[in-house]
Amino acid sequence: MLKQFITSALFAVGLSASAQGVYQFKDPGFENWKSTNEPGNGWNSFESAENNGIGSLFNTGKNASPKPTQETAAPHSGSKSLKIYSNTPFVGKKANGNITTGVIMMGSPNPVSDYNGERKNHNKTMRSKDGGYMLFDGTPDKISFYAKFKSGGSQNGSGRFILHGDVDYRDPDKQSNGEYFPDMKENLIGEATILVPATTDWTYFESDFTYYQSKPTKQYLLASLTTNPNPGESSGDDLYVDDIQFIYYHGLSSLSYNNVKLAGFSEDKLNYDLSTEEYDETKVAYEIHGRGASAEKVYNKKTGVLTINVKGNDYAANESSITTYTIQFKHEIAKETVYKNSLLVDAHDLGGIQFTPSSPISVLHYESNNCYDLLLKDFSFGGMSVGDILVEELTPSTSVDGTLTLTAKDKSTSVTLYGEPTMLPITVDAQISKAGNMTATITIDLGEGMTVDVTYAPQLTISPSTSLEVSNATGLTNVVMNRTFAAGWNTYCMPFDYNLSSLDAEAKAQEFVSSNGSSLTFNEVADGVLKANVPYLVYFPTETTVGTTEAPRYFVTNVASYQPTSVEHSGFTFVGNYEASKSMQGLYGVASEGDVQKIMLGTAGSTLPATCAYFTTKNLNANGLRICFDGGEVTGINQVNGAQAQSAGAVYNLQGIKVSNRGTNNLPAGLYIMQGKKVIVK
Repeated sequence: MLKQFITSALFAVGLSASAQGVYQFKDPGFENWKSTNEPGNGWNSFESAENNGIGSLFNTGKNASPKPTQETAAPHSGSKSLKIYSNTPFVGKKANGNITTGVIMMGSPNPVSDYNGERKNHNKTMRSKDGGYMLFDGTPDKISFYAKFKSGGSQNGSGRFILHGDVDYRDPDKQSNGEYFPDMKENLIGEATILVPATTDWTYFESDFTYYQSKPTKQYLLASLTTNPNPGESSGDDLYVDDIQFIYYHGLSSLSYNNVKLAGFSEDKLNYDLSTEEYDETKVAYEIHGRGASAEKVYNKKTGVLTINVKGNDYAANESSITTYTIQFKHEIAKETVYKNSLLVDAHDLGGIQFTPSSPISVLHYESNNCYDLLLKDFSFGGMSVGDILVEELTPSTSVDGTLTLTAKDKSTSVTLYGEPTMLPITVDAQISKAGNMTATITIDLGEGMTVDVTYAPQLTISPSTSLEVSNATGLTNVVMNRTFAAGWNTYCMPFDYNLSSLDAEAKAQEFVSSNGSSLTFNEVADGVLKANVPYLVYFPTETTVGTTEAPRYFVTNVASYQPTSVEHSGFTFVGNYEASKSMQGLYGVASEGDVQKIMLGTAGSTLPATCAYFTTKNLNANGLRICFDGGEVTGINQVNGAQAQSAGAVYNLQGIKVSNRGTNNLPAGLYIMQGKKVIVK
């Protein structure tokens, strides 16, 4: 069966000039009229007829000639249809019902004698008159409409459709001797005629176009609907017409490979299996069914599928005018490697941040052509399910250390948004190490400045109660951070660069810059950017919690290493700590005594959480050490108190008499016993 694809979408395609071209009537169902007796939308009646030599009788004849009517009773579709009829405007003279896309020329009150003579009565493309012509871009295969006809003497109602070149074409186009009028034959491109016999019910009619030459640069349509093919031969005829459509085929009439017709071929069969054959473009042959239709071949070397898209001549104005055939050839099965990392989706405009602790991404590798695809399965963001995202034909490159990089820039990819398939540009930058670990960034461009940023990387959880393992993989990392900072001064050390202001706008940071043996000097980090693995003193005006179990704090960053940095000046060292519950015995840290913060020496039972920092010193008499910020004394941290941290043990003199339960504070200079050891107070 021939592919005709007459769809309701065609009814919406206008016959007004546009960038898409003109392929259908603007109002094929005659639903909207220009005036009572004038259909408009490209159609003209006796209402707009021109005088072709009838003289003073013109106005009388024009007014008396049968005008079309818009019928509302039982149309074929919609709410209205067209009716044309014949009558007797002059005594004994009969006039056909007639509408045309050109202009009705009235030249004789006697159509019958005119028919046998000069034929002054005719329809004509009048290029000089506004609305007197119809430009047409299509090369249709058929014309069709629904009609019913009541005869008052005519054998048939008639519809004639003439495609012609850049001349004022006429219908009838032949003289009484059968010869064409001048300029007619050489400008006739194609034509189709439908004869409508008597019928009381709506009946479908169609006719093939016959073509005589190729479509010119400028083409016109001269269409005529009449109650009688021969002017003036009957009256009392009624012709009803509805739903006029031009039909454009888009199919294949033959398809073969290596000179052999494909098994089971028919125009309506769309899929074929040649999976035992190697694809060779030169061996594919086909014939297109459709005047003016075109076909294009697309071969997917990964899947082995040849796609042949056949587009009808009207495809520019009707995207449904296409038929797709596929042929499966022998193909390589891709090697699929599945990677599992954490997935961080940042789409603030569409639902905020979404974190998936473990999510698979597949890389499909076609070894024969070194082609890579990236498949993100069951993707969603902001509560919206997208499904599988396949980004095809990424660009591969391999570094000297064996890292495979796969990239794609604004690759047009099909995604599903709000239940509808949508093509969006997607950017991919993925690295696969020689050991087989993957990190990737994927950006989905939604337009209007909105993006969905996807980070696919190892998950790093940073918590004071969890040690950061040096053995953890480095590189692009999805970081989940949880920590509570005390009001006042805290030590701080992180394995990646970070702007402190994003935690608290009023937070301040100080870095250790020098020491003179009796004081430690810190300077403010002016830009607020804390360097990876470097220890700092940070100040928060109030207690601040960053991240909770219910609402974790996410970061996306490149973690270069997990090795804290030691900062040393004049025998004093500031050291970052990534160990949970690190023993502080013999080490100095920031602690609170009542409402006063001090740098105090730890005891055997004291510990330091991860992501904090501590001090060490070679100065055995650290008591009285001052902390200075920006050249001045610190506010909020008192002097170092080396003995205070030992207050848990009693202090005895050399005679064994207990002299203090609070360590060596405020004791006079001398030698004492504390925790079984001699202690000198200077």
